[in-house]
Amino acid sequence: MKKLTVMLVLLLLSACSNPDLENTNDVTLRFWDESEPVGNEEFIKEERDIDTFVSATESAEVLEQGTVINTPPLLRYTLRQDEENLDYHLWITEQGEGYIQSLIPEGTRTYQLDEESVESLEGFLEGYETVAFLDEVTFE
Repeated sequence: MKKLTVMLVLLLLSACSNPDLENTNDVTLRFWDESEPVGNEEFIKEERDIDTFVSATESAEVLEQGTVINTPPLLRYTLRQDEENLDYHLWITEQGEGYIQSLIPEGTRTYQLDEESVESLEGFLEGYETVAFLDEVTFE
């Protein structure tokens, strides 16, 4: 009985976790200005940079169901895999807070990024002159 309980708990935890992101081939970025995307998509193929986005996505903590961000994102990123593409919006504030929302047909989920992930993403984004971190993020 104890083994069955442990197996059920592990099954439930794995069903609620982020998708397997190890097979990410590249990342596509689309920057936003105010409430709409601007410029062309950029393809990130450097393994170190891909790992920055994959790691941040994997370690993000899901917020309460129904939590939606009103503030326009800094960018949309797509983790491109062999079989599917996983789309997210990204927000980083000047105070070092970070959030992502998964963009899935059955409903978005909002996640909070940990401090290490925010720092890694800030470091990556410093290479882009047009990126200005947000004053604040507002929720519905």
